[in-house]
Amino acid sequence: MKNAPTTYCAVIEQLDDPRLLGEWHLVNALDSFPNLDAMTEEYRKAEKLMTSPSIIFIKEEPFLFGCASMWYLFYSEPGEMLATADKLAEAMKIYNRLTNGHGAGAAEIYRGEAYSVQGRFEESDIQAYQAAFLSEQSGNATATYGAALLLGINAIYRSDMVGLQRAIDYLENKAQSYAFLRGKTLGTYMVETVRGYLLGLMMETGRSALWTQGEADSLTDLTFTNFMIKTCRITDLLLKKEYKQAIASVEAALQMDPRLISTSTRNFMYCGLALGYMAIGRLIKAAEYLDKSLTLAGQDKNYTFLACFRNYFQVLFIMPRIASKHAQTIREIKALDIRYTRADESHIFAMLEEVPELSEELTAREREVAELAAKGLRNSEIAETLCISENTVKHHLKIAFQKMNIDRRSKLIDMLR
Repeated sequence: MKNAPTTYCAVIEQLDDPRLLGEWHLVNALDSFPNLDAMTEEYRKAEKLMTSPSIIFIKEEPFLFGCASMWYLFYSEPGEMLATADKLAEAMKIYNRLTNGHGAGAAEIYRGEAYSVQGRFEESDIQAYQAAFLSEQSGNATATYGAALLLGINAIYRSDMVGLQRAIDYLENKAQSYAFLRGKTLGTYMVETVRGYLLGLMMETGRSALWTQGEADSLTDLTFTNFMIKTCRITDLLLKKEYKQAIASVEAALQMDPRLISTSTRNFMYCGLALGYMAIGRLIKAAEYLDKSLTLAGQDKNYTFLACFRNYFQVLFIMPRIASKHAQTIREIKALDIRYTRADESHIFAMLEEVPELSEELTAREREVAELAAKGLRNSEIAETLCISENTVKHHLKIAFQKMNIDRRSKLIDMLR
């Protein structure tokens, strides 16, 4: 019903109960999710009416339904990632005053996740520890588990297995300390979601809970609180070399309600689709999705996930449509200090492992010669066009072939389109 919120508000106002109306504004803020400006406005309205803490938003009902990643929930505007961190911090100040800290630690989790995807791991860890402290004080299990998730992710990206074990131990210890969630389905779900996501990054999906390994193409269960499990399921498909099924699942998910597909998730999907299409030999389609991923990532320097697979992307990075448009972004991705090795060790994309880490891009002359060859010109015709010797043409093509890891002219057409 289009005007339902206005109608409900009018009815509640007639009851002349300021506290009830304040509670309604807190609930109604969720209707504006993930628009933080609109949500904050609802919180301000509630603050003018409520003289005591909310009786609806309590620690026994986990913050935002138990989703451990604030970055996934609220990062919706490309180019505004850190500005969103400031907005969320402001919103949470008001919300936490009204709810006895129901969202304590959430803003720190978001900022820490934003730092993490930029490769700022030390700063990210500090935010995670702050979130852990604040959330424990207020009993916000969502942010506590989010802190464990963030610390675990940072450890994996740095190949710090000791740090990862500490994060998992923290997660399991806190799962026991939150008595109101112990033995509850929701509590188990929250813990296993975090654990499953970390195992997915480790390429060890077989060790996660069985329910996290369900059918990846089952879209009816996809909500913003369990998308991390969708990621785990797709990783499981990739490990089993079911590339086409994984591609179909992700492309179908992209058609869903855009509120469920945040900017962060969309970028992960584009990156995954690029890898999937590379795995089945469709380089042009792979380049289309990598272009979308780089376009999103470049606006906030959100590079960490792409950097995890940069060895595989080398063959796409040198394609003209990618190299010319994203030169600066590619340089920054290559320069990122990240030591993620699990993809290589798992052989998840075994057919791509022969693609070398290029020591340098094609020179302008090498690209010029290769592009003419891709158009079908013979060596003699290329030599005449560029006013160089035929031997020089052969030399440039040989070097270009080595850099692009190809062995025949016909493959230049896909590589240089």
